[in-house]
Amino acid sequence: MASALALARRGLGQTWPNPTVGCVLVKDGVALARGRTARGGRPHAEAAAL
Repeated sequence: MASALALARRGLGQTWPNPTVGCVLVKDGVALARGRTARGGRPHAEAAAL
């Protein structure tokens, strides 16, 4: 969760009209992918991580 929040902080004030979001995909305790909402709100963090 801390990693996702840190990713989100990088986009503060840049993702309007969407919220600033960070996403970390984890399996068996290993972070497999990371993403955050891009400028202008697209793509969303989840899509960026995939």
